[in-house]
Amino acid sequence: MKLRALGVGWACLATLGVGVALVAPTATTGCQTHQCDFEFISTIPDGGFVSAGSDVVTLDPATGYSLWESSPIEGEWRDFPGNAMYGFGWGGFNFRPIGPPSALVATDPSPYAADAGGTYVVAGGQLAEFSQSGLVTYADGTQVAGGLNVENATCAHYYVYVSVYGIVPPPQPPPPPPDAGNDTGTDAPGDASGDGDAGD
Repeated sequence: MKLRALGVGWACLATLGVGVALVAPTATTGCQTHQCDFEFISTIPDGGFVSAGSDVVTLDPATGYSLWESSPIEGEWRDFPGNAMYGFGWGGFNFRPIGPPSALVATDPSPYAADAGGTYVVAGGQLAEFSQSGLVTYADGTQVAGGLNVENATCAHYYVYVSVYGIVPPPQPPPPPPDAGNDTGTDAPGDASGDGDAGD
């Protein structure tokens, strides 16, 4: 698929008295109206720890090497309006991130679909500004970031896919059963005469 750069709303500079060429009409509207007001979008149901629609894909069962996704990459990506921030969480997956997050932004909600008409790029700069979100402590005492926030700091409207590599520790085998007394079935030798008398 051919990639192209996405406009980031140069029209916002017009409010500062800077002469620029307007190349993103939708961004112009957003910067001059309340369509570009800040909005926080939580994806975590009340009382929960996992973003609805997110998932962890196991890449190596032996090591637990995994990939957390904000939504399936082949499915529909998250609506990402200008100046909106998403709050994501993975605290219920026992997931421990081992690298920085990355994001793709698209002009089509399902850019991997066979009939997709949009394009997508790796998001950088104001298209995807990340921050950690909260802490989660797992049963083994490990404490990690429980999720992240990602903000579209432009006035343009896109769709976003976020991913993070990490580890979900594989299940450990159960411990062996405790020793039941180590009884081998042999007793100490005793008096074989049966009368307890050494003789007259």
